[in-house]
Amino acid sequence: TPLTEALVEEYGAQRGAEELTAVLDLILEAVLHELHERDGAVIYFSGDAVTCWLDGDDGLRATACGLAMQEAITRVGRVSTPQGRVVTLAMKVAVAVGAARRFVVGDPDIQLIDVLAGDLMDVLAAAEGVAEPGDVVLDRTALDAVGDRVELTGPVDPDDGHACARAVLVEVPTTSDPFPSIRLADEVVRPWLLPPVYERMMSGRGEFLAELRPAIPLFIRFGGLDFDRDPGAPAALDRFVVAAQRILAGYGGNTLQITVGDKGAYLYGVFGSPVAHEDDAARACAAALDVLGLEEAGSVSGLQIGIGSGRVRSGTCGHPQRRTFTCLGDAVNLSARLMSKAPAGAIFVSAVVRDAAGDRFRFDPLPDLQLKGKALAVPAARLVGAAGIRPTVRHDGSPLLGRDDELAVLDERVTRALAGHGGIVGVTSAAGLGKTRLLAALAERCAARDVRVLVGAAQPYGAVTAYAAWRTVAQGLLGAEADLGAEEITRLLEQALPADLLPRLPLLGLLFGVGLPDNELTGSLDAKLRKASLEDLAVRLVSAASAAGPLVLVLEDAHLLDPLSQELLVALARALPGLPVAVVVAYRPTEESPLAHLADLTTTEEIVLGPLTESVAAELARHRLRELGGAEVRADAVVDLVVQRAEGSPLYVRELCAFVHEQGVDLADAAVAPRLDLPTSLHSLVLSRIDRLAEQPRRTAKVASVVGRRFAPLVVSHSYPDLGEVSLVLRALHELADHDIAHEEEPEWSFANAVVRDVSYESLPFALRSQLHDQIGLSLESGVAGDPERLLDELAHHFWHGEDDDRKRRYLLAAGVAAQAAYANGTALDWFERLLSLLEEPEQPPVLVRIGKVRELTGDWAAAEQAYARARDLSRASGESGAAAWASTWWAEVARKQGRYDDAGQGLTAAGEEFAALGDDAGAGQVLHFAGTLAAQTGDFAAAVAAYEQSLELRVRLGDRSNQAAVLSNLAIVAEYQGDYALAGDLGEQALALRRSTGERWGVGISQNNLGMLAVLRGELDEALVRFEESMRLHRECGDVWMVALGDNNLGNVRRDRGEHELAGQHYRAALATYRSHQDDWALAILYEDVAGLAARLPVVDAESAALLVGASDTVRERLGSPRTPDVQEQVSGVLERARSGAGLGSDDVDSALDRGRSLGPEAADALVTAVCGG
Repeated sequence: TPLTEALVEEYGAQRGAEELTAVLDLILEAVLHELHERDGAVIYFSGDAVTCWLDGDDGLRATACGLAMQEAITRVGRVSTPQGRVVTLAMKVAVAVGAARRFVVGDPDIQLIDVLAGDLMDVLAAAEGVAEPGDVVLDRTALDAVGDRVELTGPVDPDDGHACARAVLVEVPTTSDPFPSIRLADEVVRPWLLPPVYERMMSGRGEFLAELRPAIPLFIRFGGLDFDRDPGAPAALDRFVVAAQRILAGYGGNTLQITVGDKGAYLYGVFGSPVAHEDDAARACAAALDVLGLEEAGSVSGLQIGIGSGRVRSGTCGHPQRRTFTCLGDAVNLSARLMSKAPAGAIFVSAVVRDAAGDRFRFDPLPDLQLKGKALAVPAARLVGAAGIRPTVRHDGSPLLGRDDELAVLDERVTRALAGHGGIVGVTSAAGLGKTRLLAALAERCAARDVRVLVGAAQPYGAVTAYAAWRTVAQGLLGAEADLGAEEITRLLEQALPADLLPRLPLLGLLFGVGLPDNELTGSLDAKLRKASLEDLAVRLVSAASAAGPLVLVLEDAHLLDPLSQELLVALARALPGLPVAVVVAYRPTEESPLAHLADLTTTEEIVLGPLTESVAAELARHRLRELGGAEVRADAVVDLVVQRAEGSPLYVRELCAFVHEQGVDLADAAVAPRLDLPTSLHSLVLSRIDRLAEQPRRTAKVASVVGRRFAPLVVSHSYPDLGEVSLVLRALHELADHDIAHEEEPEWSFANAVVRDVSYESLPFALRSQLHDQIGLSLESGVAGDPERLLDELAHHFWHGEDDDRKRRYLLAAGVAAQAAYANGTALDWFERLLSLLEEPEQPPVLVRIGKVRELTGDWAAAEQAYARARDLSRASGESGAAAWASTWWAEVARKQGRYDDAGQGLTAAGEEFAALGDDAGAGQVLHFAGTLAAQTGDFAAAVAAYEQSLELRVRLGDRSNQAAVLSNLAIVAEYQGDYALAGDLGEQALALRRSTGERWGVGISQNNLGMLAVLRGELDEALVRFEESMRLHRECGDVWMVALGDNNLGNVRRDRGEHELAGQHYRAALATYRSHQDDWALAILYEDVAGLAARLPVVDAESAALLVGASDTVRERLGSPRTPDVQEQVSGVLERARSGAGLGSDDVDSALDRGRSLGPEAADALVTAVCGG
């Protein structure tokens, strides 16, 4: 129990049960090895107990075996969990000597079972009952037989006649080869294995017997047999077992074990494993009633039956040479406890079984039962008989039919897009309610209107390939029908993009999933700018494609959007109001809708799909049955039954109709419905359809489910060679297609729906899943699916779920670095944090620093600071002072950004001392750079200059031209603050020259913008105009939309001051559009003030607009807590004074306009800007 609890706590209930099974296998292998060496045999596996037989032994071999078993469990019984908890397992051994009845029972067409019975079994159980962990207890029969050849630990107990063995005093021979290589004939083996187990063992690898699946365990206790005094008892047991086997098999169940002991005899069976049926709970109940009737035949008496339900781990356990097929899990224990609780002649079932069996059975209520091993009372019922009526299940409907209202909303959205008013529609529902079918109907209508539809879908991984959902959409924008190589993508993009955007073309490789080498421009962009530039290009591609005709872009499974796909959706939403483009997003309900935060950017609507009416569901069922069978459906009762069981899910209607068709039901027979049992669980239904497949397609589906919802046949074949060459895999896939389980979507295949894939995947135990994930990862690594460098997310995903720790670490790091470079911050954090959990503390600092950098970019200062501090402390603990100093440097910069200047200064001082001791000039230069910025921010310009100059000296010595330019630019800003415009200009020019020499176009643009601002301060408007235009050109090339908007704002100011009012208005309007789409209120407040200046300078002064805009700016600044600096306030006061003098307004009029301006909302203020600017 402690081990079970520890494993469940650390792994969860499902995997905990599987890990427990693995531990038991290890223990049993070691323990049973000792048995086999002494020529013993296992008769029963009963949970964690094993009954053994040593033929012809007088107890000496058994005693030696028991002592050796205790030594074995001492070696292997100390188990450490992943979190470091240690659990020591112990074993009790009991030995009895005498005669017993050993015989075989069972139907050879089902399974033969070895049985050991008689009074000796009760004697053995009594000895086990007094044993303590670590003991080898000998019953009086064994003590008499071994005599003085065994040393005891103490005297014989006078009450029960038992004693514990310490050692065997004579040599006991062992067998060196207990399992000679003898191949048994199939006709010998077959009767000893359940038919489905034999089939899978013979047709494929045995690991596919191991599965996690819902099942219905059934326990039957019986008595009335005296194996020592009644020579007919073995035959009576055989009659009962054969009858029970046939009953269970007749209902689709399996008899797994028979145990005869001191607590009577019991039979253990299961429904749902290794083959599931749609109504396993009802089958188990029906079988239990029939088994209960066997008591009347007189073979056995006192029948007690328990039936539970739950997820079990089915498969083999034991020694490699002596295994049994069984099911383990809490549901098995529950069934056994219910059996023990039931009185003779009764069947107790759990409440889950009662509900699943439905109203075809009669149940008597029971008070909640207190069961051994259960902390809470268990709801249960007593099964008393068949009800003789068909069950009824509430129903609603299914889509494809009856979606007129929803289609009308989508049609209206497309109509608006045709008129140039784009927007977004969300279609949401739970799985199986018809989102995909509704979108297919939309596509058909769009085709009739010559509207092009492009479809993308998110990948079903938590953190997946960047822009995965947009890849096929992007290909469609270029007119590409399938994945293309880098050369062809480049050719198509060169045709699609304007010439001035071609320098940024390599950035789009990430969107298309191809590697496009960076050029001089793109190689100089940092991750944040690369992302912004890529989004700008993607939006431009959509805009260009829509110029040829309206578009409908569909994103399916949007609840699984990767972070970059979600952010590209946001970027596109900003542009939609002016484009003939409708975006339709389909998703399951989530805590945060994919449409969240989009309502402020464009028109959004949401359609929630619910179930349809009964009549529509019936019409859909008739259509589907007619489609499958090719004949009219006359069996109305069958349709009614399908509708009842569908419970509103159109997917369920489809699956139920496929099930009816596969049963070969005569739909012209009106009387067929009463004989037809339909499933009550979609999960069980899908599992039952998979189970009915032949072994090759069944295994193919299992392996493919590990690859994912979509999969390539070559990857499936390469990852699991036992499936055969790709031609055999394709043959199996076509059989899956015939059963509507998978579909071909060249060049790949996909599961018919997510439910089918999930059921197939979840039925695999974790150990086999891990093995397959590793094998798939190795296949992808080998290049079977293309360049592995393009598959880093998939490689990280598969190895993360595998057991290859080296590759797990390698690809988590590679995927994280790639995501960080692509500015996919959420994905990068996911990979880095997974990696961190695998590393020892001395290995963690580099990853912690990466996590800190990503956290900084996302504005999570506290988390960034925590990551840097942890990296610093771990580096110091392991003696890595250089790494500790860098972590301290980054920590201090985060502190500065949060306004904690004292902490920042202390951190930089400590880091500087460490870098000095190490002679690390690069580190020292960075510390001085940050120290200069800290001093400037706190107003200590002299200290800032001194720190910057020292940093510059070190950067010159290192030849670090990029950072030289950054320091010079900062020195120029300090000189500007101090009013030394000449020095500021000189330093700015030096920074500009360096940036030009290194080819940093974005940096050149920044320098030109700074020099332009300096020119404005000097009153040199012509120079400012040239500088700002050059800055805008470079930032447009780099795709930095915000910096382009800032350039428009600055150019508007220059044009305004030059009296070029119309040109100024054009620039201001462009800046307004970007600021508003980015929701940058601070920039908008400044823009309102600048446009107010324009209103006051117009030939006919618009004094009221000037005052209103200043008032609107007041409100935004107050909300942001961003007051004007004295010089800006002086400029604004000048605008208001110009307004008064130019229009002859008095102070009261101006104050009134200011007050009204403070009440303007964002839309009204933006409209006023547009009006003033001539829009």
